[in-house]
Amino acid sequence: MAKKESKKRAINVEWFKKVLKRQHASVISLGKERGGTKWTERTIRQSLQDGEMSPGLLNAIAKEIDVHPDYLAGKYCWTRELPIMNEPGVREYWDEHFLCPANYPYILFEQAKVGSRQHLVNTLIIHGISEAAFKNLDTETRQKIESSIDQATTELLHRWFPKAESASLTDYYLAMEWQDERDVIEAMLDYLEEQGLVEVYVPEPDENYVSPFEEKYKSLPIVSMPTMERIVIISIRTA
Repeated sequence: MAKKESKKRAINVEWFKKVLKRQHASVISLGKERGGTKWTERTIRQSLQDGEMSPGLLNAIAKEIDVHPDYLAGKYCWTRELPIMNEPGVREYWDEHFLCPANYPYILFEQAKVGSRQHLVNTLIIHGISEAAFKNLDTETRQKIESSIDQATTELLHRWFPKAESASLTDYYLAMEWQDERDVIEAMLDYLEEQGLVEVYVPEPDENYVSPFEEKYKSLPIVSMPTMERIVIISIRTA
């Protein structure tokens, strides 16, 4: 009989414990004995000892301490092992400004599960408009409808919730996720340049240049895209 595939997820235990500490939590406080999650302290400790955790347990802990499950599991730990992080102070700067828990609240996980597309479809359906009817419209009209609904809803929510964000930002956050070392370096380029760790060259504006990022995600109904510059890293000093 074939061995049943484990559905548990690998956990970076060291990072997991670090996040708990930063969120002023502990394995003890997360156990059901202390009113944390519905899992016992023993179960949590066993999972950490095994280096893997069930999605349900991971999600429950992430929700309890208000961080994204991916972040808690250590999805972005690879960025901390890049060569540039070995420079004095860089890893600490990266952890404080880019891998801080505040940048990965649990609500991002909930938003991703819903998705801006499904959110739009649900809104149309609740108002008696089928998805098929919406799809029968041309692309430009569909984008205008989505953008108008999003903008109107966001403005309305601002009356009671000043921090309300545009639904389109959910897609934008996903699109902006780091993919490689260049992404990481560009994210903290100003800091690295101040420290004398990189040299950059900003070329003269080219009217014919089209940003690959803007071209790929131009269909996203984002009210205003951030200004994109072609920044060429010409040298990186390593230890």
